[in-house]
Amino acid sequence: MTNQNPMSIFRTVTTTPGAFAPDRVTVARKLFIVGATVAWEKLTGPTPKTLGDVPHRTDAMTAGWLQQVLCAEHPNAKVLGVEFGGGSSGTTHRRALLVRYNDAGIRAGLPTALYNKSSDSLVSRLTVGLAGILPGEKGFYTLVEPELDVETPHAYFADYDARTWRSSILLDDVATTKGARFCTPFDQITRPQIEGMLDVLAGVHGRYWNSPRLDNDFRWLKTPNDHQDQIAKFISMRGQCAVGLDRSVEILPPGLHRQRDRLWSAYVTALDLATKGSPTFLHGDCHVANYYQTDTGRMGLCDWQVSLKGLWAYDYCYTLTSALSIENRRAWERDLLGYYLDRLHAEGGPQLGFDDAWLAYRQQPLYGLHAWLWTVGRSRLQPKMHPPANCLSLIERMSHAVADLESITALGH
Repeated sequence: MTNQNPMSIFRTVTTTPGAFAPDRVTVARKLFIVGATVAWEKLTGPTPKTLGDVPHRTDAMTAGWLQQVLCAEHPNAKVLGVEFGGGSSGTTHRRALLVRYNDAGIRAGLPTALYNKSSDSLVSRLTVGLAGILPGEKGFYTLVEPELDVETPHAYFADYDARTWRSSILLDDVATTKGARFCTPFDQITRPQIEGMLDVLAGVHGRYWNSPRLDNDFRWLKTPNDHQDQIAKFISMRGQCAVGLDRSVEILPPGLHRQRDRLWSAYVTALDLATKGSPTFLHGDCHVANYYQTDTGRMGLCDWQVSLKGLWAYDYCYTLTSALSIENRRAWERDLLGYYLDRLHAEGGPQLGFDDAWLAYRQQPLYGLHAWLWTVGRSRLQPKMHPPANCLSLIERMSHAVADLESITALGH
């Protein structure tokens, strides 16, 4: 199968973060619009007709619509049918599909095994819409992914509707096409695997280090502070992190549970440092479960919806502290930092000094920890984004990193 993009349908991304930051006055209006739209979709089951239509769910994709998406550069190719497979739900709904072509489509090597991410339900749309993350993957797959030489799923369609928060990201199903195996919080990640993960980060960070394109071309990008402020508009993250601490108390390092105020203030400082440091393009959510390994052994990274601009250590620390067991992280972290710094420089970034980079690493475990404390401390109105066991496994790894690295002290708290 060819990896060449068989279509050129992406529209220019012009959304700024503020366009997805409704204040409390406008939230009620948005709830009504989105709620009424979801109800209407359930009643009528609309199907997309043109490339400007965003499917409201995966099984609404027709052969005719998929032909416009997949066969644009091959006029003799035809989509003969589509079969929908299984999937899963979290922040978005994910479902596999298998596309059948005529002989011209087969000869052209058009993709058959695909995977779609969509915001099907009311809860999903409110989550991605209010969090302001809808522009992220469209922007990444439109402008960034074609420029990178890293392993990540290829997108054939990526769009959203700003009014209804309907979204669809149609991707290469790497589990089928590349034999990919996705990592889990329970894996014992090996040294070659973690180095492969850092290769991905260095490839992205190095290419866009201090680039003016972060502000000019990638205008949807938020900073870590922007992202936190966006979430704070509709949930009490500090309160839910406190609940998460209570639910995780048995796996935390001794005494950390009693330091919730210092943890929170240190977290705020860490976000500020990540926002004000020399910026690069950040994945923004690079925990271990967003990495995968292909059948050739190459490590890849998916789920780019929380793309940000900010300090390299934000991504680096999140990857290291979520992917490695406590023991391996302690044994390898200094060597791995040197490995990343060398790879960053080789990919076009600066040659950072080790001591300064080590301090930045020590200061950044707070985001990952609070992200998962918030997840496990969810209220009943929020979607269950990850199983509790996964959350607790990551919280254990990250909380011990905070203690081992004396991150609170390193942040001056």
